[in-house]
Amino acid sequence: MIRTLLIVSVLVVVASAASAQTVLPPVMAHPPNPAGTGYAETAIVLSGNDVVVAYNDVAPFIMRYSVSLDGGATFPSPYNAAHYVGQDCVLGPLPKGVDPMGARAANGDIVIGGQMALAVLPAKAAFSISRKGLGLSLFGTPTPLTCVDSTAQPDKDLMAIGPSRDGTREKVYVSYTLSADNAPCPAYGVRVVQSDLATPSLSTDLPLSPDATCSGARAGLGAVPVVLPANYPSPQLRGRVAVAFMPLPTQANLPPEMWWSDTEGGALPGSPAWQQTTFPVLVQTPGASPEPVLPYSDSDVSGLFKPRSFPALAFHRPDPSIVYLIFPATTPSAGAGNVDLIIMRSNDGGVSFLSQNALHVTDSMLGLPAGIDQILPWIGVDELGGVNFIFTTVRENPLDPSTILLRNYYARFATFNATSPSAPFVHATSAEFEPIADAGHPGEEYVRDYHMLDVQGCKVVIAQMAVTPGSGGADIYVTRVFACAADADQDGALTANDPPAFAALYVACDPRADLTRNGSVDAADVQAFMEAFVCQCNP
Repeated sequence: MIRTLLIVSVLVVVASAASAQTVLPPVMAHPPNPAGTGYAETAIVLSGNDVVVAYNDVAPFIMRYSVSLDGGATFPSPYNAAHYVGQDCVLGPLPKGVDPMGARAANGDIVIGGQMALAVLPAKAAFSISRKGLGLSLFGTPTPLTCVDSTAQPDKDLMAIGPSRDGTREKVYVSYTLSADNAPCPAYGVRVVQSDLATPSLSTDLPLSPDATCSGARAGLGAVPVVLPANYPSPQLRGRVAVAFMPLPTQANLPPEMWWSDTEGGALPGSPAWQQTTFPVLVQTPGASPEPVLPYSDSDVSGLFKPRSFPALAFHRPDPSIVYLIFPATTPSAGAGNVDLIIMRSNDGGVSFLSQNALHVTDSMLGLPAGIDQILPWIGVDELGGVNFIFTTVRENPLDPSTILLRNYYARFATFNATSPSAPFVHATSAEFEPIADAGHPGEEYVRDYHMLDVQGCKVVIAQMAVTPGSGGADIYVTRVFACAADADQDGALTANDPPAFAALYVACDPRADLTRNGSVDAADVQAFMEAFVCQCNP
């Protein structure tokens, strides 16, 4: 009893010192866009108080970026991101830079990049990266990574940075697809570029599939790379690169395919260097029997756009042997045409995913109307092991069934368990909006391909496209979140309710009170709670 009174009295004093909102209002990452124009395909990187957002300006098809030096609270005017233009890659009209990508180096530098694509095929294209240090507003001179010579169009590039296999240097990996829309059927070949980060140079691709063939194995869309980090528990696996993508060609969006390699250099398809990840055939809906993951077709999602189905990968921060994968799909219980999110967990660095760790995230779990579709997911894991993810909902406009309404969301599972996960905290990061016409694809609506989030410590930053009310322009908004050990009642905010909630967990020796994750509920956990509460969970 004395222990209880002491803990409560101390925490109540702490509660009077601070309160905070977990999800801060979204901030536009650039000056307002003219009506009817659009930015999309976001990349966002967080490093300390620096936040960089890169995005595609669709009208001229160039990549732009904005830099915030105050944690994402404000952004200056955007800069046009320069792209490498060398003799090796100049064969036609002026280049167009599209599909931004970004990652954080080990020393905190932020690296962004994109591609230079020519307007006429056959053509060449270059992938380049630029780098900036902490506190700087501008990036250095772009450096080329590779020059692609193909009759197909390079597209959908994404980046990861991690240690080399021998641990002596950092490497940058860029995965992308070669697409040929003029082929008998849409064809996408997955490829990976790799280079040393300190001395980037023109690099040889690692072809993960044949280029632009409709029947080639390992053809896919939306290739997303990750690299096992330097603190991976098994030293011999540090630096392994894994790539996930949606297999194509098909008229349906299938569950993802994932490949990993322990070899640096010119790995060839079918060689031992690339091994395929094992995926489960069943997923779990809490309180129900396991069920299969089913493909969905574009027509299952309302709207005149392609409901992109890129997967996303993220490491579990406290234990990087755990890898999470998120993607949209449907299941028998969801019903035909109802697209939901699937989250899978690997406990061996991405080599395999098991059915007991595969969660079907239902509409009811997210507090959404039954039958609403979720697309454009991305995922990240914070320092406390919380699984953070974003998505966009799609529904018919009840006032005008010929139009659709989109809305962006952020959600977090404090604990992830496929049979009994914690109740997710869900927050809308935009009002509902009607997409504008897509200038780049006549007859389609403006949604594009991907939104992203990034996590460092307990901070989360999100970049999503939304149509600005009253302007009709598709703009990029940044939402800031903090995931906090002191949020004991898991309501997504620090309030006076958290100290007594933590005290109750502490007195009951509840494992959720073990904030130090040392296997014991003790005085160190009280200290951890007090520090997190007073400093507003800013590490």
